[in-house]
Amino acid sequence: MPAAVAGFSRIDAQSPIENGKSSIRASIGAARPKVKELLEQIQSDPEARALVETFLLNQMVEEESQREEQELAALQRERQKREALEEGLEQMVAAQQELESKNRRLRAQVGASELLHEQVREQVKPPEAAVATRREPTHQEIYHRIREVVGLAGPEEFYSDEAKDIPG
Repeated sequence: MPAAVAGFSRIDAQSPIENGKSSIRASIGAARPKVKELLEQIQSDPEARALVETFLLNQMVEEESQREEQELAALQRERQKREALEEGLEQMVAAQQELESKNRRLRAQVGASELLHEQVREQVKPPEAAVATRREPTHQEIYHRIREVVGLAGPEEFYSDEAKDIPG
């Protein structure tokens, strides 16, 4: 029992990759004598040799077929990518043409708007061009304006009845 435990501890101490490698080596080692025996039989028996050659040829054809299928699948993927890129490029060209068309329409609208704006500007003088001349009122006009605001009609209103009794 201690030997079995020691064997397990040795296996547990190894990594899974090392365990896999050692089991493969053991399988190969056990199969070598059998493979040698089969090779000797194949070399001595023409029918067995023909069977092995046929098997190997079939394997080669199958591998070649798989490789061709993989290449065909890769070519198919490349074709699909190219078609997708071409479609995207076509969409970009169409979008660019549409933007250019809109840009031309907008430029025409801006041109017409600028023309109308210029016509209106010619018809209407800007405020700084039409400066109103201002006239300063005379002293007489100021005097009359103050009298109107205060409510006096003439010079006699400056003097009250009581002020008439006062000499000089």
